[in-house]
Amino acid sequence: MSYSITYDYIKLGNARPGTKIDGPFFGVAHDTGNPGTSARSNRNYFNNQQPSASAHVFIDDKEILVIIPLDEKAYHVQYGTQLDNLRFGRESNDAAIGVELCWGGRINFQEAYKRYVWFWGYLCKRYNWRPQEKIASHKQLDPGRRTDPDNALNRYGITFNQFLKDVENSISNQTIPTPSPKPKPQPKPENNNSVLKSGDTGERVKNLQNKLKRAGYSLEADGVFGANTENAVKAFQRKYNLTVDGIAGPNTLNKLDAVLKQPTKPSQPVAPKPGSSNGSAVVPYPGYVIKRGSTDSANVSRIQRALNVPADGNFGPQTESAVKAYQKRKGLAIDGIVGQATWYTLF
Repeated sequence: MSYSITYDYIKLGNARPGTKIDGPFFGVAHDTGNPGTSARSNRNYFNNQQPSASAHVFIDDKEILVIIPLDEKAYHVQYGTQLDNLRFGRESNDAAIGVELCWGGRINFQEAYKRYVWFWGYLCKRYNWRPQEKIASHKQLDPGRRTDPDNALNRYGITFNQFLKDVENSISNQTIPTPSPKPKPQPKPENNNSVLKSGDTGERVKNLQNKLKRAGYSLEADGVFGANTENAVKAFQRKYNLTVDGIAGPNTLNKLDAVLKQPTKPSQPVAPKPGSSNGSAVVPYPGYVIKRGSTDSANVSRIQRALNVPADGNFGPQTESAVKAYQKRKGLAIDGIVGQATWYTLF
């Protein structure tokens, strides 16, 4: 049995940053957090709402739908978990393909499961993976928070180990799938002298950084457009309903100038809420930096749990060191302070 694969990519934004992944080296199996939702409805949600969570593929009883290119990043496992690093030596979002099983409601589970198993077999054959070694469940990587895809599989009498065996059996029967027509290429951002983007350096970048700092964003004005600056630009774009691409083009620069001309300081941006529990948790930024000595024990504990340090609500030397180590791994400014850029990357 062979199935066709439909490619219908969502637009660039929070859910699809457009960043290339390392590999892919492994895959993470999920089920959707919203029973009864189809692959197409999930695709439309992520395209239109652009939460900071996503997956590469959604599969129901009628369609295998690729919504993010398999060589690009998707946010399907929370940063800060350690089990993916221990098992694979890499962060899941940076090196793995996330595949969601749609189930419940009017979805014919047997048909959806057949496609789910077949597609995983296709990935294993394409990338020369052994299922038992290269397919992890979301539950295995984040057992304190997630139960998928066991949550869906177990309802129909299937264990995760049985699923892996079914994938193994499907590999030998794999044939080259017939893809549907690929979507038109995404338009490239405007490229002119007014555009500032990742990798740029100089006084214009430093001027942008100073403006972002005046607008309430925590970053260093070093004249280098790195990850911290890109995250601050995305946060600004998200707040003011601009295209969230991390590129400071004319619309973003003009809006930033207009905001700075306002007599009062703009309020801090709030992260969007995800529509389903299939990806990394998105927690709204509290509106102020959290650093050593902070008294906000609830958010300090949240940060500590994400960094896998004792969650005692006390932002002391150990927590500060863990924040710095995390910032170094993610290419952020290494200051031990959880500002907007660190917060959005962490959660």
